[in-house]
Amino acid sequence: MRCAIALTAFLWAQTLTPAEALQRLLSASKPKAEWFAESFLREVPMAQIEGLLRSFARSYGRFQGVHGQRNPYWVEYEKALLPAYVRLDKQGRFVGLLFRPAQGKFASWEAVRDTLQKRPEVISVLVMRDKQVLLAMQPDTPLAVGSTFKVAVLAALLDQIQAGKRHWDEVVPLDSAWKSLPSGRLQDWPPGAPLTLYTLAALMISESDNTATDALIQLVGRPAIEAYTARNRPFLTTQEFFKLLFAPHARVYKERWPKASLAERQAFLDSLAGIPLRGFYDTEAVSSEIEAADLQATWVFSLRELDTLMRRVERLPLMGIDPGLAWPEEWRSVAYKGGSYPGVLNMTTVVYTQKGERYFIGMTWNHLGGIEEAAFRAIYGGLLRLAVEGQ
Repeated sequence: MRCAIALTAFLWAQTLTPAEALQRLLSASKPKAEWFAESFLREVPMAQIEGLLRSFARSYGRFQGVHGQRNPYWVEYEKALLPAYVRLDKQGRFVGLLFRPAQGKFASWEAVRDTLQKRPEVISVLVMRDKQVLLAMQPDTPLAVGSTFKVAVLAALLDQIQAGKRHWDEVVPLDSAWKSLPSGRLQDWPPGAPLTLYTLAALMISESDNTATDALIQLVGRPAIEAYTARNRPFLTTQEFFKLLFAPHARVYKERWPKASLAERQAFLDSLAGIPLRGFYDTEAVSSEIEAADLQATWVFSLRELDTLMRRVERLPLMGIDPGLAWPEEWRSVAYKGGSYPGVLNMTTVVYTQKGERYFIGMTWNHLGGIEEAAFRAIYGGLLRLAVEGQ
């Protein structure tokens, strides 16, 4: 009898599909360790799994079901959809389980507006299908956008390439003077390493490499970039931004920056030129100390300005290396750039449908109290989902 029961249980496990395994896991009051392979639990302990599932329920409401017959499966909660990738072993146990950022469930663009109006952040959002505005909240308000400013650098580079002044395959040696702080990898590369302009541009956009960015700002020249954004003069390098943001004695400069003349701003930057970056940068110390000036002594763009910049560069294949929260298989093409630092988050995406319709989807949040990134991502994912459903 025991053998028969064991055989029945084994055969049932053998026929468990990934969708069924997900359904069992997410509908259970408490997940069981035997549902996971030992190799999985060595990397992700049960306490972490239980915490993740509790966070889903807390953030997205009641679990409602699993949809799909292959990866990615769509996990539905009351307030959101989560893409999930599943891999099972022969016993039906999880050996791989990955949840991608949630996409908020909204019935309409107005429902998104209602949700955003209840939030405490300063918020700008703009969604357009071709020339039709589907959703707009303060689209002309300049806000801090973090690394999304790098599309302006790319636009100026593209101008020079199309004019024949430079070429994508032009090789430049890595200059130590360009080395900035992460994000990125080039700050750790040896001086003199040969790099093409295409490599620098691809790293700047897809990995937000700050050293690649400063290299291109120096190579292209600030005036070429400032032609796209007179407000952001002098156009900051990432090194200058870090010094303004974090150098102890730069506080007075940050406070004066918004009303300072161009000459005064340049004098501020000149006075910071000799400060070594790594001498004062402390991630833990600065992450919770955001002041109003930190949202102004930086790169500020409105979403309409970012739309104009994206129109200049969105056809470049390198703009789709990192698609952000968009699913490339749902679109003919994807172009994306985002940016963040404490108190600032922007995502800017351009997608084209199979019919050739263009969607611009941009959202920026600024807040001195910090950004609730999971909420931002869920709402932004919801904007993308509405665009998919509108095709």
